[in-house]
Amino acid sequence: MKHEKVSAAIVVTFMLVSIFSTLTIKGASSSSNISSIKTPMLNETHEEIVDGGCQQYSHSAASVDIINPLPGHFANYSHNAYYANGTLVFRGWWNTSYLHDVQPHVINGTHTIVRPLWDNGTYWLTIDKTNRWVVNGTHWWKGTWYVAWIETNVTTGSVINWWTSNATISGSQTITIDGFKISTWIINLTYPGVGYDRWYYDKQTGVLVAAVEQIYDSMVNLTLTRTNIPIGQKLLTRVFFNVSPNPASFGQTVTLAGILIDQLSSPIAGEVVRIYYSLNFGISWSYAGSLVTNIYGIFRAAGIPPSTGTYLLAVYFAGSAMYEPSVSFAIMIVL
Repeated sequence: MKHEKVSAAIVVTFMLVSIFSTLTIKGASSSSNISSIKTPMLNETHEEIVDGGCQQYSHSAASVDIINPLPGHFANYSHNAYYANGTLVFRGWWNTSYLHDVQPHVINGTHTIVRPLWDNGTYWLTIDKTNRWVVNGTHWWKGTWYVAWIETNVTTGSVINWWTSNATISGSQTITIDGFKISTWIINLTYPGVGYDRWYYDKQTGVLVAAVEQIYDSMVNLTLTRTNIPIGQKLLTRVFFNVSPNPASFGQTVTLAGILIDQLSSPIAGEVVRIYYSLNFGISWSYAGSLVTNIYGIFRAAGIPPSTGTYLLAVYFAGSAMYEPSVSFAIMIVL
């Protein structure tokens, strides 16, 4: 979080306050719908990333993403400041957009800020999805842990890397934005004698959905207004695959290839699919192995079937915190 020098009458970053178990956030546009899937409506221009796109970042074959922004994902937020008596100081907005993968596990994105009295503009940043480190960019978040999306394998008391240090998950809370209930994890930050920050992250995806900051006599609210990220829900998935050649001769190498996509027809990278086969039309099944989808959601393997016969093949995706499971079947004949 960038800390800026401003009048004590104006707050510095963003957040939201409540002592209730269910929090209703006010200030979001009545026409917005965070559960709708729409193309981004952005006022900024996106430039091709050269500096961040050409640098390589090292990962092992065992690297696992802890956040899952995909190319084309975006999240829009209102960003409004108020005095303690409720008088509006300004209305502004945020946008985070995820543009394209630099390489597996690394994505380029932009952060656009429009708010009177403070700095405004579009800043690009390169995010390592395995640890949330902002490895490059024109943003002041470069060299910090990304705060707009956190990992989902947390619980109350978990300590995570956050901004320039770490933060503790202080609890959970159900918040409501435009009638849409979202179960969230909370991060609280306090500044003795000054104020506090409170950040709310969707439990399902880890995406920031709301925040509030109170400094002296002012408050700034950040509220999600529009996104195509499946906040509070999982995306449906589909598996497509085929085998070649089919029919095959006994002893011949057969190639199985396929793709895993979500309900938006976006490829799902870095997920495990499991291969099963049956020689008795599904009465019993044998496990053949597992594959990991590449950056394009594609999986591929080659092997020699152990015997002749009619094989019923199944490729199964077990799902994840963000995705529903799916399965697909095909018949292969070995002569």
